[in-house]
Amino acid sequence: MKLTLSGNSVKTILATAAMVLIGVLLYFLPIKEILFRFLLWVQKLGIWGPFLIACFYIIAPVFLIPGSILTLGAGFLFGLAVGFAAVWSGAFLGACAAFLVGRTFLRNWVQAKATGRPKFAAIDEAIGREGFKIVLLLRLSPLFPYNFLNYVLGLTKVSFRQYAVATFLGMVPVTLMYVYFGSAARSLAEVASGESQVGGLKQIVFWLGLVLTIIVTVFITRLAKRSLNELSGPSRQEVVPEADSKNLTHSATIGNSTKSKEAAARPGNAELGWNTMNQKQLETKLIPTIEPNDRHNYNLMKNTRPATWRNPKPAPMYNLVVIGAGTAGLISAAGAAGLGAKTALVEKAYMGGDCLNFGCVPSKTLIAASRVAANIKSAGKYGIHSDNPVVNFPKVMERVRKTRAVLSVHDSVDRFTGMGVDVFLGQAEFESANSVNVQGQTLYFRKAIIAAGARAAPPRIPGIVEAGFFTNETIFSITELPKRLAIIGAGPIGCEMAQTFQRLGSQVYLIHRHEKILEKEDSEASEILQTRMLEEKVNLLLNSQTKLVEITDKGKVIHLSTQSGYKALCVDQILVAVGRSPNIEGLHLEIAGIEYDRSAIKVDDYLQTSNKSVFAAGDVCMARKFTHAADAAARMAIENALFFKSKKLSSLIIPWCTYTAPEIAQVGIVERDLDRASMDEQVFRVNLDQVDRAVTDGVTDGFIKVITEKGSDRILGATIVAENAGDLISQIAVAMKAGIGLKTVSGCIFPYPTQAELIKKAADAYNRSRLTPFIQKIFEKWLAWRL
Repeated sequence: MKLTLSGNSVKTILATAAMVLIGVLLYFLPIKEILFRFLLWVQKLGIWGPFLIACFYIIAPVFLIPGSILTLGAGFLFGLAVGFAAVWSGAFLGACAAFLVGRTFLRNWVQAKATGRPKFAAIDEAIGREGFKIVLLLRLSPLFPYNFLNYVLGLTKVSFRQYAVATFLGMVPVTLMYVYFGSAARSLAEVASGESQVGGLKQIVFWLGLVLTIIVTVFITRLAKRSLNELSGPSRQEVVPEADSKNLTHSATIGNSTKSKEAAARPGNAELGWNTMNQKQLETKLIPTIEPNDRHNYNLMKNTRPATWRNPKPAPMYNLVVIGAGTAGLISAAGAAGLGAKTALVEKAYMGGDCLNFGCVPSKTLIAASRVAANIKSAGKYGIHSDNPVVNFPKVMERVRKTRAVLSVHDSVDRFTGMGVDVFLGQAEFESANSVNVQGQTLYFRKAIIAAGARAAPPRIPGIVEAGFFTNETIFSITELPKRLAIIGAGPIGCEMAQTFQRLGSQVYLIHRHEKILEKEDSEASEILQTRMLEEKVNLLLNSQTKLVEITDKGKVIHLSTQSGYKALCVDQILVAVGRSPNIEGLHLEIAGIEYDRSAIKVDDYLQTSNKSVFAAGDVCMARKFTHAADAAARMAIENALFFKSKKLSSLIIPWCTYTAPEIAQVGIVERDLDRASMDEQVFRVNLDQVDRAVTDGVTDGFIKVITEKGSDRILGATIVAENAGDLISQIAVAMKAGIGLKTVSGCIFPYPTQAELIKKAADAYNRSRLTPFIQKIFEKWLAWRL
């Protein structure tokens, strides 16, 4: 039989052999005599002596060499100040080195042996939670063997950061005390024997150390008892088994868990306000169905949720557990694994999240088809005449599904397992501050990132659940074009889909409770789009509230309250686009001590939650719910979680775009912000019809507005309305990030003719503003004198 050893087994065997060898050497070698001779040699080295003592102290803790003689010797040889500096710096670095050696070689083995032993788990959990306090108390007590503690603490859940800071501070008084003892000794021989004449001070130190030892023991015991009670509390009900692997659509029961009444009543759930049975059903549907069952969706599922997938056996400990495999989650997992972190990625539904499956990819593919249809219809103005285009809607949707399936390879299970990421499919549930449960398996982590994303907010309209409706999660599964489509909500998603379906042949009714569409965007921009939609025969029902939906023989009847009174609207299908809600149900955030409300998980500027071991990124915690914003935030969260907190969310410059025709793109502050804040800034505006390329292309509806500081060219924000505004706004974002002002932009050469000249013309407008009447008068006199 062939014997194979895992990497962890080899590391454990090597570590054990090394420890045995060190123990044998320490037992048989005359350590005190060797150290005494070493001190005699150091005494002759002059200014290099303290440096050598520090270097030796870095190595000593790793090899369990007792350091008390060296500490006393440093005090005797170099005095209190220099001796303390040499010993303290060297001992701190040596302690950190020993900690890391223990964690690297023995931590996983200890965790594996401790699995299923609740008492050990409770102690470990307690040390992990209160690591800084415990390490600090241990360092303050001179009765605990330092070298042994370094290795022992490396086997616990205490983070390296907590350990290092507590060690750095806690070693000061004890090190200072021993160095003082050494400086008070009468001879080096006295130091070597460990004796020094300091009166009754040693007795005081001994009894103080004894008291501190008792305090530490009681503190850890109480914490461990509390953790043990938490671990042995009411158990969860069994997990619902996965659906039949032959079911291509993977119904909503996959990965779901049945929650107890106690879980349903946990703090935080009631405040969300979902108090009707229909709305509860909406919230607890974990996995939307992907239809139809064609080859494209089969390929999509094969990549994003393989029917034959079985979750791996969890590692004893992960550097990072990522919850959610949307944009933020995928970036987090790939980045952490690339840095060498042991990483787990948990996804309850489909890899790729909302962007790949229900958002950016399918919507922009559908928008592309609608733009082709619109271009054909408007070809007459270019002198090209053709019959009205025939839209084969099933073929249009097939292309959407094909495109999504092709791109899903980049987000696939196989790709991420190939990176070394442990992929788990199922609902993640926090079991403690440092662990989650997935399908009955516990994943322990040092740090975690919640990137669970968001979904369409549930509509609170009587009768709409019974009548049936689409959201962005279901609209891309349709194969038949609705003749009459009502869209509730005129935000970015509502406007994009209204224009798209109208162009593809539906009669669209866009229902909005405000007096303007896109009311959060620049008012002039929304007016241009509103005019375009009316020209394209979209029915805009503004200042309208949806009160009731009924099913009749003629279709779905929507009862509206408008400014002019009551109105009934009969349609074939309804699309709801009234906002987004965070995917936090089932996570049991309160168990992990993570604060949240109905709109988001609460994070600080470093993306850290109220649980210091858990961060969040993306739509689940951010107001700007964009794929590119989630990407940027995930990169920050990785760095802040795995290293030192240094990256701030507030430092990001995030552009955004609504992909209608024309597109509306913005970055930084917009003119609406100036009106609200009464800010005194400069706004430079250029209409698109002043750009030659826009005129030749026949797309002159639009403008650019660039906002700068008063009296400066520093860019604070911009709005662009153009057919390709999303591409143009990136140039402004780059300039803002790089600190480039309009003066510099004006000096750049743009190719002619391009629509990007819109930006240069705005920069030229700034330059002209610098030519005040006074300066112009001076120039006139100067030039007249030059004649």
